[in-house]
Amino acid sequence: MTNMTIFWIISLSITLLAGGFLLRTAMAAAPVYGADEQPIRVPHYEPLDNDILLEAIAFTENWDGESTGAAGERGPWQMLLSTWKNYSTEWMPYTSTSWKKPEPQRVLHAHASWIRDQMERRKLPQTAYVFALFWKSGYGRVVNNYERSSDKAYAQRAQNLYTELVK
Repeated sequence: MTNMTIFWIISLSITLLAGGFLLRTAMAAAPVYGADEQPIRVPHYEPLDNDILLEAIAFTENWDGESTGAAGERGPWQMLLSTWKNYSTEWMPYTSTSWKKPEPQRVLHAHASWIRDQMERRKLPQTAYVFALFWKSGYGRVVNNYERSSDKAYAQRAQNLYTELVK
């Protein structure tokens, strides 16, 4: 046997022994019942409300009512035309009053539902923060962990607004 083979065998043995020790330690440290014999509760998130999520996103975007974003985003939610076309064959509205009509509201809720489905499918936490990351960064950036720091700051602002709006 070469020295390299012996090295790999020893490294693998140490890793397996340490892994088994850590697994046994973790299992021993995680009792099923607490000291007062009550089941330990797994942390969970309150169900999100899509209407409040969309309201938080609109506040976070801070749209002036008429302008178009640098990438062509429009409306209070700064939606891209490509996203709009995924859900509608109608023209995308330009003015603030047009966004209150049924078709834009349907598109917004359809896109919000799609994001929530992706969050669930990927087993991501159902939080306003993760939702806002999807909204701002896009699916590809979120699932590949390529969010920019500005996107994370945006998501934190949306989370804070959502928390305030829920109260």
